[in-house]
Amino acid sequence: MGLEMYFSGEVFFPSLGVTKNAKPRTLYQGFEVSSYSVELMHYRNNWPLHNYILDNFAESPDDCKVELLVPDLENILVYQDDFFPSFRKPYDKNFEHNRDLLDQSDMVSRDLKKAIKFLSTEQANKETWTHVQYIGS
Repeated sequence: MGLEMYFSGEVFFPSLGVTKNAKPRTLYQGFEVSSYSVELMHYRNNWPLHNYILDNFAESPDDCKVELLVPDLENILVYQDDFFPSFRKPYDKNFEHNRDLLDQSDMVSRDLKKAIKFLSTEQANKETWTHVQYIGS
């Protein structure tokens, strides 16, 4: 078993009266839906990315649950684009593992851009509150 990495987005709908234009919440089996979660990204065994997130955004080294904002995601994207080209050397003793990371690299960059768009779009909508959370286990 290896490292499982999840980035999820959550959208919270305030109740009526909290915001100016709040709409009635949708009902599910008679209960108000106050939020929903979407899986933005899921990767396995990308230790460099995991360690970068913990080193730069976690409150403690043992905190594998981190809330990320747009500037954080943009910072990770820059790291991702700068860091992964260094894995292209075939003579590296870890080349096979590095090739797996390279295979993920384009996907991670694409998904980070989508997560930034998710947060930016939802934050522009004053009727909802959003956040992105990283969980590594």
